[in-house]
Amino acid sequence: MTNLHTKTAARPLEELETSVLFDVASQAATELGGTYIWLEDHACDVQEAHRWRDADSQLQLERRALHPDDRTSVIAAVRRWGSERRRLDEQHGLR
Repeated sequence: MTNLHTKTAARPLEELETSVLFDVASQAATELGGTYIWLEDHACDVQEAHRWRDADSQLQLERRALHPDDRTSVIAAVRRWGSERRRLDEQHGLR
């Protein structure tokens, strides 16, 4: 299955067109948000569920604050969100 990530994964983020880069950032946030929601749904208790919901809310605020033309910030966000998703996936045995 081909998706935006597999099409762009072979190219460094710095080489992507600005519009494509912002799409990649949006996809990275969506994937991390999905992980947060899964963790919230499978939390052991209410406090843990709230922690994941708060993490998702913070992610959405950060996502909305990104300016598409600020390539440095967008690239940093893509890397940070991807790294966090991979860490959580590994830690919780997802994907």
